[in-house]
Amino acid sequence: MNPLMDTQEAEAMRLLRQGDLASIDIIARLYERRLKSFVMKKNPAFDETKADDVVQLTFLALTRQATGRPGSFEHFTSVGHLLRTIATNIVIDLQRNEERDEKLKQHVAQYRNQPLRPDELALGKERHRMVHWAIRLLPRKLQEAVALHYLEGLSLKQTADATEASVNTTKKRINRSRHDLRQSLRTYWKGGTR
Repeated sequence: MNPLMDTQEAEAMRLLRQGDLASIDIIARLYERRLKSFVMKKNPAFDETKADDVVQLTFLALTRQATGRPGSFEHFTSVGHLLRTIATNIVIDLQRNEERDEKLKQHVAQYRNQPLRPDELALGKERHRMVHWAIRLLPRKLQEAVALHYLEGLSLKQTADATEASVNTTKKRINRSRHDLRQSLRTYWKGGTR
């Protein structure tokens, strides 16, 4: 045991290694402010809300790891080290996702600003007509999910609320719709009209 760890931290680490979830409450009380400060120093672009989100995600990841693989904490010398490692990985993931989102926005903007040639316009109209035809072949509940999510631009949650279904059911309907649309349009796409 690290002699620098106080008794509460040492006890929390011992309980955590045994898979006892009560230790997470102790750890949260001891580390929430320190962890938030660490996160804000790690990425100065984060505001307090985003730092709070990272702290929450860190404790959730800790909980998941404690319940799934309690023995995985053995190589950490302190709870602080463990939390900083988890938070650092979450910050890196968030930064990568933001970079991907920004690149995607730039990519979409690049094509949105380019005028279409007449042949591209005609082909786009044909594709649009074929996709709408394929959507009409779907069962009603799948049509609703696709139309609201993709054509109207609603989020999964908004689509679920509008169709009075759970978000999980809505995801399944949308995935099933995409699969069915792929099948319906396969002949069209392979027919050279692409």
